[in-house]
Amino acid sequence: MRILVSGGSGLIGQALITTLLSEGHQVVQLVRRNTNPGALTEEFSWDPEHEIFDYKDVGSIDIAIHLSGSSIAGARWSGKRKLLIRNSRVLSTQLLSKSLGQMTNPPKLLIVASGMGFYGDRGDEPLNEHSGPG
Repeated sequence: MRILVSGGSGLIGQALITTLLSEGHQVVQLVRRNTNPGALTEEFSWDPEHEIFDYKDVGSIDIAIHLSGSSIAGARWSGKRKLLIRNSRVLSTQLLSKSLGQMTNPPKLLIVASGMGFYGDRGDEPLNEHSGPG
């Protein structure tokens, strides 16, 4: 399968890409830095903050996995930090979903994941955006 991954430079993203490649999948990675021609994956630049993503260059993909958002660790949650965390998730997800929807053959599946530490461990309790903090 041809799988698009955003957020591949993080801890989970690196492990995910390694696993996907070892299982024989072709990985297409969205990066916010300059692309690396020597990378193990195909890389395409994007800039969610400025709504820049030329999805037409990416070609056909089967699945998109969006590991969205700035790290929630390492800094005090000031008003400015909260806005950065929120925007890093919302803006990138909006841009990616809009772009995928405009593809001639959009992927059959979009998986979006970001930090979930907010909810804490609740065992088997289903959690959603209306659940309180853990």
